[in-house]
Amino acid sequence: GAGKLVVGDAGHHRVLVFASVPDGPGALPDLVLGQPDFVSCEPNRGGPPGPNTLNDVVDVWTDGDRLLVADGGNNRVLLWTSFPTLNGQPADLVLGQADLTSASEGISASRMNDPYYLHSNGTQIAVADAGNHRTLIWNTFPTANGTEADVVLGQASFTDAAAPLAPSASDFTPMGVLFGPDLLVVVDEAFHRVLVFTASP
Repeated sequence: GAGKLVVGDAGHHRVLVFASVPDGPGALPDLVLGQPDFVSCEPNRGGPPGPNTLNDVVDVWTDGDRLLVADGGNNRVLLWTSFPTLNGQPADLVLGQADLTSASEGISASRMNDPYYLHSNGTQIAVADAGNHRTLIWNTFPTANGTEADVVLGQASFTDAAAPLAPSASDFTPMGVLFGPDLLVVVDEAFHRVLVFTASP
């Protein structure tokens, strides 16, 4: 986004930000999120979850202005409404939890279980809520903590979380999502396939 490179460093429970895409090996990042500095690496900084901590972060998205981070170990997605400029800068909003200090798993329109992958088309947000065997979609960027999703795919309702027993067009275990022009792609790990929804849900 806007020439920036953002990397989810899962094993070190942090996000690394490069102000520009490196043009050679050994380039150092300009910013770290989830940790107070570049040499710390404990999940949640060795304490409880907070607005400036991460636990097993895999996927990120940015348009150069906003930043989304799938904080899978904390069962949440963090949102920076403007691009961070300081090491360890706290997130502004959270999805999947009621507040920025909670991290328990759950099943509803506003709760998640192991959300490791996400994507946005700049308007909508899609989250692969892997532990609940579903994909959640917000049709607009949220403005409050714990905003409920607008659409669920892979389950009959927001309170169902059963693992699919056989492949179908509507049941899957998502391990990746990607928006394209008027479509959404979902990686279905359980059945070794990729599903394409030809209109954005």
